[in-house]
Amino acid sequence: MADRETWLLGNITELRTSMTRAPYMGLGLLSVPLIGWRWGFAAAALAAFSIITLVCVALYVAWSHLQEYEGELTALHRKMKSLDETSAS
Repeated sequence: MADRETWLLGNITELRTSMTRAPYMGLGLLSVPLIGWRWGFAAAALAAFSIITLVCVALYVAWSHLQEYEGELTALHRKMKSLDETSAS
């Protein structure tokens, strides 16, 4: 159980870092005017849509895994606490 707790805590830390970094992918929107100038409005709109979708999906995946791992960690802590109480009595 201690190994699982360590693994969960490490992943939670990484996911929080990913959630703070994901919005920086939005800087790809700076390339949209260049794409529009070179290939036209449709290409610029497609690029903007793709970049926004990528950022939103990255944030959603990181958030959903974070919620899952935090829930599992809470359940693990409860289980460890109940085992400690059982062994003490």
